[in-house]
Amino acid sequence: EPEDPEWVNTSRGTALRFDGQDDSAEIPGAGELVNQRDSFTLTYEIKYQDFRNFEVAYGHAPFWTEPYRDGSSGVSIRIKDASGSTHRLESGHVIQSENKWYEIAYRFNGTHLDAFEGGEKVGSLNTGPLNIDLPTEHYVGSYRGDSSNNVDATIRDVRLWPVSLSSKRISDISSRAPVSAG
Repeated sequence: EPEDPEWVNTSRGTALRFDGQDDSAEIPGAGELVNQRDSFTLTYEIKYQDFRNFEVAYGHAPFWTEPYRDGSSGVSIRIKDASGSTHRLESGHVIQSENKWYEIAYRFNGTHLDAFEGGEKVGSLNTGPLNIDLPTEHYVGSYRGDSSNNVDATIRDVRLWPVSLSSKRISDISSRAPVSAG
């Protein structure tokens, strides 16, 4: 049975602390806000305590994010299309250490996926049209909102837009500049 993460005070404000065991938080209505066949932007701040295991920071099949490890650590996002093929964008050497805050963003414009860290583009992937809807349940801290594949991290300021934001707007979000909702 999944547990609720703990609210903690951090140098960046309040955040959810996920223990890597069984913590998960649902984002109600996220699947209704964003339809994967169109466009979306996802941003969040994360500080990993331990990324030795498979950990999902955000998502629900067919769409999830996780740390990427190739001897170093980076960001990874996977999206499955209607045929079941998985499109995976991986950018190594982005997340270099635990216990440090990283500003992660993913932008999808309907056929192309970009990954950002700290407002800088770190990866890009042409997916073509995906033609699949997102599930209505979106989770932070685990893959399906259960007690499997849980992240050991502190996460804050999760934002989901039903549009593909410009690189400038993503940079402004990472720099904490005032950003409008549109």
